[in-house]
Amino acid sequence: LAPAIAAFYGDQRMLGITLASALPLLLGSIAAVPLALMNRHLQFGQLALNDVVTAAAGLLAAAIAAWAGMGYWSLVLGPAVAAVVALAAAWLVVRWTPSRPDLKVDGDILSFGANLTGFNLVNFFSRNLDNILIGKYSGAIELGYYDRAYKLLLFPLQNITQPLTRVMVPLLSRIHEDKARFRDLYVRTNWMLAAVTMPGIAALTLTSDQVVALLFGPRWTAVAPIFAWLGIASLTQSVSSTTGWIFICQGKTKTMFQWGIYSSLTTVAAFIVGLHWGAVGVAAAYAISGYVLRVPVLAVLVHRVGPVTAGDFLIMQGLFIVSSLLAWLAYLGLPASLTAQSDLLAVALALCLNYGLALVLMLIFPQSRRMLSATLPNIARNIR
Repeated sequence: LAPAIAAFYGDQRMLGITLASALPLLLGSIAAVPLALMNRHLQFGQLALNDVVTAAAGLLAAAIAAWAGMGYWSLVLGPAVAAVVALAAAWLVVRWTPSRPDLKVDGDILSFGANLTGFNLVNFFSRNLDNILIGKYSGAIELGYYDRAYKLLLFPLQNITQPLTRVMVPLLSRIHEDKARFRDLYVRTNWMLAAVTMPGIAALTLTSDQVVALLFGPRWTAVAPIFAWLGIASLTQSVSSTTGWIFICQGKTKTMFQWGIYSSLTTVAAFIVGLHWGAVGVAAAYAISGYVLRVPVLAVLVHRVGPVTAGDFLIMQGLFIVSSLLAWLAYLGLPASLTAQSDLLAVALALCLNYGLALVLMLIFPQSRRMLSATLPNIARNIR
């Protein structure tokens, strides 16, 4: 595919970059088995240590390469070094070596794996097509703005949900036959996840101009509207992304794959429609299509698979969407002399309003109040 990618962008430098970028993918696939074994044996501390060492090695390699004048190749070298370190660290812990393939593998296992792989492939394609289209049709500058906004908002969110997934999938898999416990653990975990992430995302979205100015400076103001639309899109993603736990832990990867196809098609269609207005249009179309086309369908699928209901899925998100809207109205009611005083103060006020109103609504509604009363004592004991 490397020649085709170079031809697509009209830049022969992409040929070497694409070939070199294939190395982390190859090494990552080899490391997948020992990492999965560590996850299965609940070695979460070791997994976290591996992640930290891997990230540090990749960042250090990229920084040294950039300092040495390697230019864009430093961005290729960083992930390659990280992949090598990740594979070495995983192998040193597990000491796994490949064996002869077992051709008598159970058909259910093959079906489970094939559907899960299919979901990951279509999801990867749809999640990266926006960058491809913007880079091709809107240019490198627009892509740079979009990339900054995407990484500023969605990467931290992924860094919260991905480690949580490592913990929750083995735990939920062990209790999947006890439907009541499964539902209770999933719902309580997601209430807390939503309580931590959604008000924060709403606050950063509300003050997108100030956030971008604080982190990137005045030259990057074009990032702000893209950041705001991606913030609206990602508001529900912390909870929506965990629905994979339900499908995987109950062996419903066929349904998960079907959902992935539908989600990818609607996402790609949104990208194409929004491309007319550049990176901002792509982000806006992605956000709007998510609420109109994907969240309602996902709620129906979750309800069909069970034991989590559509009500569980929608109510926990709806409460924080309402609190975000109330915080937005309250923020608009603040004196301009206060919010314009400093960017940092504006962001701090938005955070206080969003988290404060979210807590008030959680205390008002019985379901969220019960969740708080059941969860907060456990957190307090762990802190002690």
